[in-house]
Amino acid sequence: MATLKFIFSLFVSFCIVKGGLSQCTLSDISVAQTAVGEFQGATEYQVSISNGCICSQGRLVFQCAGFNSFEPVDPTLFKPTGGDQCLANNGQPIHDGETVSFKYASKSQVALSPLSSEIACS
Repeated sequence: MATLKFIFSLFVSFCIVKGGLSQCTLSDISVAQTAVGEFQGATEYQVSISNGCICSQGRLVFQCAGFNSFEPVDPTLFKPTGGDQCLANNGQPIHDGETVSFKYASKSQVALSPLSSEIACS
């Protein structure tokens, strides 16, 4: 009986930790950039933004100083909002395991670091 209680308490603890009482952080957002070619003499980069937390993260704002693409970028995927900040996914949530991808072209790779997000666990 003691073993069964121990296993049950481990299970409950695991569920609490995985089920949303533990908060997501910006470190759960990963950004990968890969040079994939050229566009009008500039390097073209493929960007993938992923959320590795079980909770959704919306209104995801990035530090994007110097972001200016020679290639049009779909503003619903990534757009400058002023003050060296950019908004991803039109502010819509990026769910666990989802990836938002876009390409941009620039003379040099732009550092993209998450600044803030709204976390929603359900």
